[in-house]
Amino acid sequence: MKVDSTNVRTFHPAKVFSESQADVLCVEFHSGGKTMVASSKDDTMTLYNCETGTKLRNVNSKKYGVGLCRFDQDEGAILHASTKVDNTIRYLSLSDNKYVRYFLGHTKDVISLRVSPTSNIFASSSKDKTARIWDLRLNNCQGLVHFSNESIVSFDPEGLIFGAACAEEESIKLFDIRSFDKGPFAELEVKNPVKGSNWHEIIFSNDGAVIMVLSDSEYALVMGSLDTGPVQVLSGIENPEKNIGGALTPGGRFAIVGSAGKNLNLFEVDKQILSGKSSGTASSFESYTFDTISTPNHKKPITNVVFNPKYMMFAAASQNVVSF
Repeated sequence: MKVDSTNVRTFHPAKVFSESQADVLCVEFHSGGKTMVASSKDDTMTLYNCETGTKLRNVNSKKYGVGLCRFDQDEGAILHASTKVDNTIRYLSLSDNKYVRYFLGHTKDVISLRVSPTSNIFASSSKDKTARIWDLRLNNCQGLVHFSNESIVSFDPEGLIFGAACAEEESIKLFDIRSFDKGPFAELEVKNPVKGSNWHEIIFSNDGAVIMVLSDSEYALVMGSLDTGPVQVLSGIENPEKNIGGALTPGGRFAIVGSAGKNLNLFEVDKQILSGKSSGTASSFESYTFDTISTPNHKKPITNVVFNPKYMMFAAASQNVVSF
């Protein structure tokens, strides 16, 4: 089923989980779509069954804490950032709750973590102003990029392009993962609409045509993925300087972006202008929400929004509430 301007308005919370009193930090679907994980400040990861809408179990990491978390390709292990002891990224087996491997290198908090959708490669970035490429099978970092400030990372759906965005540099660098050491093959110039605001997440649409950048201010950015061109500024987002979550629907036609609470914002992505098919387009243009999705159980800013890659559902999280 394709997401269109009619059925995108019909999304509503079907399941709400709020048994934990700790803030939710990260929500992630496995690429197969059947399982979801949410990490929280109480050093716990919670697994959910997306087919039945039920909680499966908790996975604890009391010694190291849990920040960002991502499934591997096989759904048998989870990669997670640490919030205690040090800034090591840890690879945890779900079958026996034992660590498979540690990835040492970052000297400050890990703020972005993504696993390639097609291989054993993953990427991370940190407050230490570096982005790193890793292989799940190897302990040592396989590639390193320095930035003038914090950056965020992601992969395209083919797993061939690694993107790293830096708000201070007002750019998105694109690397071919097969020749990472040669530097970026493209650099997209992206003006920051609010000086001093930070970017906290970069997302490729599942067709690879569109990139969305989420901020800690009242905007998000959408642009074509391969060439510097028009940038669509999604404006008017109610945001008290939090890292508001957001997601692109399949095909990248719509953006679902969080807010200060109780509602999700719906924006239509103007792919015609972004592709450069309309002449005389300014370097950036604003658009505003055309509708909202009510989320009455969310009383605090919605900091995570993730679309399920296989099923017509998405998850949203705010403070200690997870819904999908």
